[in-house]
Amino acid sequence: MQVRFALAFPDVYEIGMSHNGIRMLYHILNRIDDVYAERVFAPWVDMAAVFQSEGVPLLSLETKTPIRDFDLVGFSLQAELTYINIPYMLDLAGIPLLSQDRREGDPLICAGGPCTANPEPLADFIDFFVIGDGEELVVEIVDLCRNARREGLKRWQTLEALAKLPGVYVPQVHQPPTPWVPETRPGKPFTLVKRRWVEALSPDFYSTKPIVPVIDIIQDRVSVEVMRGCTQGCRFCQAGYWYRPTRELNVDDVMRLTSESLKNTGNREIGLLSLSTADYSQVECLTKEMARAFSKDKISISLPSLRADMFSVSLAENVGEVKKNGFTFAPEAGSVRMRRFINKNISNEELFQSIETAYRQGWNLVKLYFMIGLPTETDADIRELVDLIREVGRIGKKVKGGQKNVNASIGTFVPKSFTPFQWDRFEDLKVTTERLNYLKSAVRFPFARLKWHNPMEGFIEGVLSRGDRRVGRAILKAYQLGCRFDAWDEMFNFNLWMKAFEESGLDPHFYNRDIPLNEVLPWEFIDIGVSKKFLLKERERSYEQVQTYDCKWGDCRGCGIPGNYEDIKLAEVPEQVAAESLVQLSLAPFRAADAAKPPEAQRASVPLVQGGQTGSEVSQSSSAEAVNVLTVQPLSVVERAALPARPFVMHYWKEGPARLLSHLNVMQLMERAMIRSEFPLRFTEGFNPHPKFATSPAIPLGMSSHSEYIQFELRGELPENAVARMNACLIEGLVVQNIVPFEAKGQWTITQPLQATYKAWIESEQINGEAGALTELMGRVNDLINHLCDHYKGNDFYCSSKDHERIVDLWVEGDQPPRLGFTVSVNQNGALLKPRDFLEQVLQCPPDLARKFLVVKETVSFQ
Repeated sequence: MQVRFALAFPDVYEIGMSHNGIRMLYHILNRIDDVYAERVFAPWVDMAAVFQSEGVPLLSLETKTPIRDFDLVGFSLQAELTYINIPYMLDLAGIPLLSQDRREGDPLICAGGPCTANPEPLADFIDFFVIGDGEELVVEIVDLCRNARREGLKRWQTLEALAKLPGVYVPQVHQPPTPWVPETRPGKPFTLVKRRWVEALSPDFYSTKPIVPVIDIIQDRVSVEVMRGCTQGCRFCQAGYWYRPTRELNVDDVMRLTSESLKNTGNREIGLLSLSTADYSQVECLTKEMARAFSKDKISISLPSLRADMFSVSLAENVGEVKKNGFTFAPEAGSVRMRRFINKNISNEELFQSIETAYRQGWNLVKLYFMIGLPTETDADIRELVDLIREVGRIGKKVKGGQKNVNASIGTFVPKSFTPFQWDRFEDLKVTTERLNYLKSAVRFPFARLKWHNPMEGFIEGVLSRGDRRVGRAILKAYQLGCRFDAWDEMFNFNLWMKAFEESGLDPHFYNRDIPLNEVLPWEFIDIGVSKKFLLKERERSYEQVQTYDCKWGDCRGCGIPGNYEDIKLAEVPEQVAAESLVQLSLAPFRAADAAKPPEAQRASVPLVQGGQTGSEVSQSSSAEAVNVLTVQPLSVVERAALPARPFVMHYWKEGPARLLSHLNVMQLMERAMIRSEFPLRFTEGFNPHPKFATSPAIPLGMSSHSEYIQFELRGELPENAVARMNACLIEGLVVQNIVPFEAKGQWTITQPLQATYKAWIESEQINGEAGALTELMGRVNDLINHLCDHYKGNDFYCSSKDHERIVDLWVEGDQPPRLGFTVSVNQNGALLKPRDFLEQVLQCPPDLARKFLVVKETVSFQ
C-alpha cells in the first residue's frame, strides 16, 4: 500500500529549497520503500494567474501530479507571515480550505515547524499538527496512514488514531481550554500534547546526495546541522526554548557528511547550521579540520550569526581560509542595560574586540543585528545603539587593509509563545516608527548601511504568533481580500489586513497587548518541556537585571527539561580525524603514473541523473546505471601548484528545458558538474576564488543553441571519460559534445565569434490568427533573398534596415509552417545582430508574431 506525501513550503522555490528541514524529510520519507515524497512550493502570483486561467491545478515538482491526489500534504511553518500562503496553495490545488469541509478522498493536511508553538490561528485549515522534531514522528505518521488505508478507516477515524500519537495535535479531536480567562488551577498546566524531540542527532537524518537546484536559491551551499538546541537563554528567543535540549553531531560525522555532500553536489561552500554555531563545543576543532581538508580545493566555510564572546582569532583564521564574505554578530540591543535585560550578556568591550579581530583577520564587512521595541526600551537605549555603530566605524578606521564596512539590520521585537516575554506587548506602532525614523536619520555614516523591517509587518506577525482560533477567520478573510506573500515587502498590505480584522469582528490590538500573568493562553495546552514556572521566573530575573547562565555544561537551571547531561548530548572530543575516513575530493590533477595503470584496477562510479526528475534539477539519488571512470591518487598541494595550467574548450548544446536557464545558471551548473567529474580546475586568486572561465556570449532566455562553448584551465590532465562524466551530472537539455585542448597561439581566451547561423520556425498550433501576417512576412523574406542574390552578383544591396550590412545570408527551409535560416555578423563594436532584432527590424515582423518563433543557434564562426 503506497503512501504519497507532498512536502509543501508556503513560499517560493528559492526560499523553500534553502530550508534544511524539507531536505531532511524528503530524504527520510523517500528511503521508505512504499512512500513517495514530492515537493511543492508557492508559485508567484503571475504564475498562479496562469494556472487559474488555464485550469491547471497546483502540481508536485517531481511528477507533476495534482496536489489534491496525494494522501498527505505537509506544510512547513517557519514564519507567521507565510500563513497567508496556506489557503492560497490549498485553493490553487483545488482542496477545500477549511478542515471541516474536507471529505473522503481529500488529502490529510498537516503542518509542522517552530510556528506550531501556537497552532491555534491555523487550526481551521490544518487537519493535524506535528509538534516538535519530525524525523521520527513522520515515519510513525506514514505507517499509521498506510495501515488506515489498508484497514479501510474513514477520514475521521484516521484523525482519531493520529491524535493518539505522542506529538500530534488534531484540532477536531483535542479540545483546548478557553483562552483569555483567569486560570482555574494555577500551577497545574492543562496538557493535551507534549512536544516530541529526538534524543540525539543521527547522521542518518541527513542526505549526502541531495537534489541540486540549478537556479539560484537563497542559501546555495552544502548545509550541515552541527547542533540543535540552544541554552544561552535569550529571553526573547522562541527557538532557544523550543529546541531544547542541546544535541550536537560528532565531528567525524560532520566531516563525513560534508565531504560526501561536497563531492555529490559540486558546491564550493559549507554552511554549519545551528542556532549559535560558535557554541558548538568542538567548533574550533571542526573548522580547523575543515580548513585543512577543503581549503586546497577553494571550498569556503560560512557560519550563521555568532556570539561575540565566543569569537576567537583561530576561529576567524579557520573560517576565512578561502573566502571572507562577512561575519555576523547579533548584539540584539544597543545598550548594555538592554542586553542584560534580555539575557544577552555581551559587553561592549567583548563585541568591539571580536569586530576588531575580524577586521584584522582580513574581513572588510561586519553585519550586526538589532531589535527595537523590546520591553522597558527607552530613547536612551536607541541613542546608545547609534553610538555603538559609530564606535565600530572608528575601530575599522584604525585597522589597515581597505575600507571596513558595517551592515546594521533593525528588526522589531515580536513577543512569542513559550518565552519569558510572551506576556509583554508589541510596542505601539507610533513609538517604533519614531525610533526607526531616528535611526534612519542618525546612522548616516559613510561606512554603515542600515536595513530595517517594516514595523507594520511585525504588528501582523504579533497577532498571528499570539492569536487564538478566531484569528483563522481573519486569515481567511485577508486571503479573500487579496493578501499573498506577506513576508515580501512588495506584497505586504497592512490596510488589507486591518480590513480583514474589521470584517471578521476582531480587534488586532487585543492580541498585541500586555497580557495578565494569570490568563489562560491559547497555546498552554502544549507541553514543550520548559515549564511556565520557569518562564515566569526568567521574566522576573529580566526586570531584576539578573543573568541566567548557559546550562549546557551541566549546571541545571530547572527549566523543566532534565538537565545535568540527562538530555544534553555534546559532541565527543575527537582523538583524531583520520584522513582516510574522508571521501577524497579529487579536484586536484591526476598522477601520470596512476593514469597508466590498467583501468580495471581503477574503476569507480559516478551517479547518473534520474530520468524522473524535473528539468530544473539534478537528482543525486541512487541510479540503476553508472559511468565507469578512473580513480587516481590526487597530487599534494605543492605538486599541484607547480603544474602549468592547460586551457581546454568544451562544446555543448543547450535546448529543451535547459533553454529556460539563464547564462549564469548554466555556468554555475557547469562548474558543479566539472567539480563532481573531478576536473582539476584552475581557480583565480584573491577575495572570492572562482574557476577561470571564458564563455560564448549569453543567448536570450528561451533560445536553444547547438554551438555553446566554455574555455577553462586545468592543472593536470583531463579525466578519462570526461564527456560521459559531465553528461551524467547535467540536466535534460544540456549535452556536452566534446572537450578539446585549446591552442592558445599567444592568447589566453578564445575570441568572440564573428558570425552566427540561426534557424527560426513557428509551430503549427501558434499560427491561429496570424496567417495574413505570415504571408506578408514571407513576402519580405523572399524580397530580401533576391536583394542578397543581386548583392552577391556585384549589384548594390538595398535593405530598409540600418543593420543590412550585418546580414550574411538568408534562406527558406519550409513555408507551411515558415522555417527560416539566416547568418548574421558583428557590427563595428563586435556585437552580433540578435535573432529577435533580425526578425523585428530587418524582416519587420510584428513583435507579437516574432515572440512565437522558436530560435536555435546552429553554428558560430571565428573567421
